[in-house]
Amino acid sequence: MDLFGWIASLPRWQMYAAFLAVAVGRGFAYYLTGALGGARVRGARWFDAQERVRRLGARAVVVTWPVYGLAGATQVAAGAARVGLPGFTAALVTMSAIWAGLQTAVGVVVLEALATRAAPFVLLVILALLVGRLVLDRCRGRREVVTGA
Repeated sequence: MDLFGWIASLPRWQMYAAFLAVAVGRGFAYYLTGALGGARVRGARWFDAQERVRRLGARAVVVTWPVYGLAGATQVAAGAARVGLPGFTAALVTMSAIWAGLQTAVGVVVLEALATRAAPFVLLVILALLVGRLVLDRCRGRREVVTGA
């Protein structure tokens, strides 16, 4: 059995628990990184980010969670800004639980499709979505340059 087939054959609760553990562990690692090393970082942008996170508190974790990259940066800034650990933990576990559920539901479907003969079709759909997104972003960028918006 290949890796995709093995992962897809796991009971759903085990997948969910693994995704949840990874998300919570990653969030605490980001927080700890900010708490231990955030004071060494200098610059106006970093200071502004810390101030925004300090002002929003744990809500910053919830608001930025869906944005890949920004979520991790916010968790690092939360550690540097010394956001309260109880509030941070509540926001992190809540958002991690939602993320783990989505990963389990959607991820299983994709893994099962990749483990079967549907893999080329799934890859074509993903590629078409990515190309469509790039074209939309490029058109929006041109429109902003032309209109000054």
